[in-house]
Amino acid sequence: MSATMMITSAGFAALVNAQNTGSNGVQLSQVGLSSAPFTMAPTLTGLPSELKRLTTFGGSAIDEDTIHVSIRDDSEDAYDLFGFGYYLNDGTLFAVYSQETRILGKSAITVAYIAADIVLTAAVADQILFGDVAFLDPPASTERLGLVELATTAEALAGLDAIRVVTPVGLKAKADAVASAAATDATTKADAAKAAAIGAAATDASTKADAAKNAAIGAAATDASTKADAAKTAAIAAAATDATTKASAAQAAAIGAAATDATGKANAAQAAAIGAAATDATGKANAAQAAAISAAGADATGKASAAQAAAIGAAATDATAKANAAQAAAIAAARVPVGLSMFNNSVVVPAGWYEEDGSAKTIAGDPDLWAYAQASGQLAADAADKAAHPFKFGRGDGATTFELPDKRGLFYRVWDHGAGRDPGRGLGTYAPDQNKAHVHTLGPAPKVGIGGGYTGQNGVNGNVTQTDSEGGDQAQPRSGASMSIIKR
Repeated sequence: MSATMMITSAGFAALVNAQNTGSNGVQLSQVGLSSAPFTMAPTLTGLPSELKRLTTFGGSAIDEDTIHVSIRDDSEDAYDLFGFGYYLNDGTLFAVYSQETRILGKSAITVAYIAADIVLTAAVADQILFGDVAFLDPPASTERLGLVELATTAEALAGLDAIRVVTPVGLKAKADAVASAAATDATTKADAAKAAAIGAAATDASTKADAAKNAAIGAAATDASTKADAAKTAAIAAAATDATTKASAAQAAAIGAAATDATGKANAAQAAAIGAAATDATGKANAAQAAAISAAGADATGKASAAQAAAIGAAATDATAKANAAQAAAIAAARVPVGLSMFNNSVVVPAGWYEEDGSAKTIAGDPDLWAYAQASGQLAADAADKAAHPFKFGRGDGATTFELPDKRGLFYRVWDHGAGRDPGRGLGTYAPDQNKAHVHTLGPAPKVGIGGGYTGQNGVNGNVTQTDSEGGDQAQPRSGASMSIIKR
């Protein structure tokens, strides 16, 4: 949420230095919650309709007049929140905010959590400090850890937003769009290549068919001419021989006439033979041309289809690889942080986790978890410290191994951290089981016989007595067993 807070007059007085020449730094130590709307005014010294105060909050300046704050209430209280105010460490009401509509509603089983960017009515954000708290969730950036907003599918497809985080659904939609565009481009290029291949093959086949046709016609014509010349010579010779045999007195004239007749017949036979041979050669050439074009077209179509399939396959493979790489990067960015502890309701430890059983692990095998252990402030000083505080990491052999926390059979207790409910306890320290200190008061007993006495508290003026023993071997509340696991 985004809200404009009003600094109170008392808050301004705390900010202004004694010389009225500048401002003092102030520290916010508590936040008060209001259960009803109220009118913001600089004269307020207490928060109207205040129902409780919290110390579980944090903040930081993100501009000269803007601070980011995080407020959490994990109590069992139930209420509706309409406003809140910040108190300085001396109890002064520093700034307030309220609205007519409900900010949030909390039930007994929920945790109230507010993350807000608050604009102050003066540019003093850099003068405001916050108490030592354990959480702060500002807006995330490339240089700062914090909260992020999830991108919609449309924003993921547009690819223009440098702030929001892509979800698996948005990533899949983007990958599908990239793959579809790549496949369409590949299909277009393959179709163009196919058309060009078919055209080139058809042109080549036509050229070859024309050459084969011309060659066939030429060969057939040459053969026909040769056969016709031979027939002509044979016919002339036969006619001349016949004419010589039958001729008597008019031998010369008859031979001339017969020769003329033979020449005419031979010429006719020659023409007929050449025509038949040419027709037969043309038919065969046309058939050869058609077969050559068909074979070339089929071969070109097959090669073009193969080229199309190969192009589409290569483009789809490339698009899939890019989508897988993007998905892997998104998953890596959103993974569970190393060192996070959780409960596991199974006897099987999930992949990427360890049971917190105190076992030794190698530094080479788990460098990230070892780095977390060193930075956590929960690394035992030595073996004795580890034995006394099993919740801590152990130093192992001091060179190549370290030990996990051992939380088996122990209850979790949230760190007091200044609340005063469990004072004197450090983070990760161990406390044995015990009952709260108390006494049992025993009333006086009647005298019994001569020389008898009576029982009294601590055995005064009488015989010492005690109550019967009951219970088990340890003090514990009702509980259910789960496995404590840690992210490696």
